[in-house]
Amino acid sequence: MVSSYFNDDHKKIVGWSQIMKKRLYLSLFLVLVITFVESTLIYAQPAAVLEEDTYDAGVVSPQEAVSYDYVIKNTGDQDLILKDVKTTCGCTAAILSATTIAPDATGVISVKMNTGSYDSKMSKAAILYTNDPKKEQVRMNIKAEVRNLLIFDPKPNFDFGKIPFNQDASMTLYLKSRDDEKFDVSECKSFHPSLSVSVGEREEKGIPITVKVQPEKIRDRFYNTLQIDTTHPTQKIFRCRVIANVIGPIEFTPSTLYFGSVTPNQKISREIKAQLSEFMPSQDQEWKITEIEFDEDEDITSEIKTDKDNKNGYVLNFTYTAPDKIGYRHGVAKIHTTLKESPIVQVNYSAVIRKEKTE
Repeated sequence: MVSSYFNDDHKKIVGWSQIMKKRLYLSLFLVLVITFVESTLIYAQPAAVLEEDTYDAGVVSPQEAVSYDYVIKNTGDQDLILKDVKTTCGCTAAILSATTIAPDATGVISVKMNTGSYDSKMSKAAILYTNDPKKEQVRMNIKAEVRNLLIFDPKPNFDFGKIPFNQDASMTLYLKSRDDEKFDVSECKSFHPSLSVSVGEREEKGIPITVKVQPEKIRDRFYNTLQIDTTHPTQKIFRCRVIANVIGPIEFTPSTLYFGSVTPNQKISREIKAQLSEFMPSQDQEWKITEIEFDEDEDITSEIKTDKDNKNGYVLNFTYTAPDKIGYRHGVAKIHTTLKESPIVQVNYSAVIRKEKTE
């Protein structure tokens, strides 16, 4: 009886021990499975590899589109996701052949850059965003040297420098070809009423083109484009710059009023000096600044003082209180004077309103 009792109890202990062993083995098995899955998830990743990250097109013509297909390969063991692609300039565009690339497969990013009108070295880029944890951004560079076959002599553009407000200015440059091709000018197009253009007969230096500026229609810093249509077999259109700094009766230093980057309700002060320009008939002429007006929605105050260094000049102090609205602000200050040549002079002002930094 006693023996039977102990035997039964021993069987219970043995049975319970076996159950515990099975549970232990099951727990160990689950740990191994979880560890394997975690290690697989950690080491199974996509890997973005570009065959080439820079394309140099060399010397190209103006207004020419430069394109290149960048090949990207997924050398990892998970799908490579191409989330987005952005370019560093509006003159550049990029298109994806696919948004998902399987392991060992390849995709193509087509990048196109439109070149400008003037001689220059261009370098732009497209940025590819991926799910590769080691290479979340992939940069693709595209370069070119823009070179016109047509050039002006003795300088590349009609740069007049300073010209007086009360006197027309003209300049003649000679258009010729770098490749010695014979060509004619069929038309010249100016895009501002202050410019007039004339074309002369071909000379040994080239084809003379004369640009005349009428400053009374500008009264400011002038920057415009002249387009010349030609019969050149390779370059039908040639563009150049027309630049002039028209100095009025009053010269301001600096010529514009920039209050900088400010936060809402911040006050910032700036100073401008005003004096009769070098093109006025008499520097001793008496004159006054009587009033300064601003746009109604801007909080700007001004103070007019005589310049200590120039008895016939003024120092204008401006204080700007930034508005609450974030963004770029600009406008015009109307300066009233007693000069008959220029009773009202305009000075441009601007500011960038930014958010306050929070810690």
